Amino acid sequence: MLYSELYQRAIKAICEKTGISVEDDYDEAESDYDTKCLRQAHLETADILDLLQSEYSGLVKFSIQKLLDFGDSDEDNEYPVGEEPELDDENDSHVYEGGNVYCLGFLLGYATEYYLLKFKPAELIIYLKAIKMPHARQYVKELEKIYNSI
Repeated sequence: MLYSELYQRAIKAICEKTGISVEDDYDEAESDYDTKCLRQAHLETADILDLLQSEYSGLVKFSIQKLLDFGDSDEDNEYPVGEEPELDDENDSHVYEGGNVYCLGFLLGYATEYYLLKFKPAELIIYLKAIKMPHARQYVKELEKIYNSI
């Protein structure tokens, strides 16, 4: 799916508007993490492909706005005391050190959030807690704000 024409077109549009770069490689650890997240959201890759087809413009706008809003966030204070990621969890990050270089699967995460906001808004907080998103309630509010602005 990540190499489909539609997914790649969305990535290109997002990169052009935000100035981010996306890694071409997609390794097994990244794939496993993305699969786990989709499972936690009770979604399949087919759901994301359908979303890309039916909501392409909205998803791209959402992703661009999210990157613009969160692009300069301070990740050092992202986790509450005692909930910092373990060393192995650092591989689960969708942002690589050294700037605005994202893994190819980052749009899957954004699409999952968009899907839940659009079709199952009450399940978004459950999903975010399941994937251990720090400050999940505040994050939901920020995502809702972005979603409602597009």
